[in-house]
Order: sequence, then C-alpha cells, then structure tokens
Amino acid sequence: MQTSSYESLSHSKWGCKYHVVFIPKGRKKVLYGKIREFLGQIFHELGAQRGSKILEGHLVVDHVHMLIRIPPKYSVSEVIGYIKGKSAIAVARNLEAEQETSMAKVFGLVDMRCQLLDIMRNRSKHMLSVKKSTIASSLME
Repeated sequence: MQTSSYESLSHSKWGCKYHVVFIPKGRKKVLYGKIREFLGQIFHELGAQRGSKILEGHLVVDHVHMLIRIPPKYSVSEVIGYIKGKSAIAVARNLEAEQETSMAKVFGLVDMRCQLLDIMRNRSKHMLSVKKSTIASSLME
C-alpha cells in the first residue's frame, strides 16, 4: 500500500505546502552567527505552535527560504506573521540580554570610577579641613 503525504481533518484531507521567502527590513545582512543558530530553533517551535511544520528551510545572510506545511484552518499570512513577529521579539530579548551583560560590565566600571571619585573628594575635603584647623591653631598661638 502506498503511504500518502496528505493529512486529514474530521471532514477532509489536505496537503498545503508553501514556499515562503521573507527578508529583513532594507534587506540588511543580519542573519548570521548566533542569530542564525537561534532562529532555526525558534522558527520550528513557533510553527509547531500554529500546527504547522517547517519541512525545509535555508537562512541566507539577507533572507529566509522556508517550505512550510500549514493546516487549512490557518491562513498563510497569519502563520508567517506570527512566526516573524514572535521570532523578532525572541531575537530582541536574546540580544538585549547579551547587551545588558556587557553594559553591566561597563556600568560596573563607571560605578567603580564614581566611588573612587567620591573617596578622593572626601579625602580632599578632609585634608582641607585639617589644613584650615592647623592654620587657625598656628595663628592663635
């Protein structure tokens, strides 16, 4: 018996496969490195949340090719919009977390510098008050 590549719902059989290509704004070359590895997982997870399955996909530096199977109860634009929107949020959060750690290091250095400046100011104020008191006491004598 031959196996079918169609799936079934309660009232129909379906095999809706779409080849979708989408690009970042301005066709910026941003899909590389850590983002590329991260996006592959995210696309599969988000597609599964909408009952879809990514059969094939290629992340090129400035665009994404995807062969995706989408059930008829969802429109193509709904699923692709969901994948694009949620993946953008996930990438932003991931990058934000990395930037926060690097910024925390920078702010840590700034904080240390501020503490050193405060210590130096306090010492200089103390030294001035000591000098003033010694000068006043020498004038009194």
